[in-house]
Amino acid sequence: MQVSRDGVRQFDATQAMQRRALDGPGLARVLACYPLMTLQVVAAIHWQALRLWLKRNPVHDPPNLAGKPR
Repeated sequence: MQVSRDGVRQFDATQAMQRRALDGPGLARVLACYPLMTLQVVAAIHWQALRLWLKRNPVHDPPNLAGKPR
């Protein structure tokens, strides 16, 4: 993203990345770099669910979508 004013660049936001294959070693590398990220996400979801439950927020079943095309 670039923002220019009167032909002069005022702001430039670029990101340089390298593409890597998502294979077994690649997944292992991600897990080694971010070992607790999955647990943190699961804990955050459950924390929000607990807060809603403590507020006595009503829980509704999803509507029956049988027979409706996707």
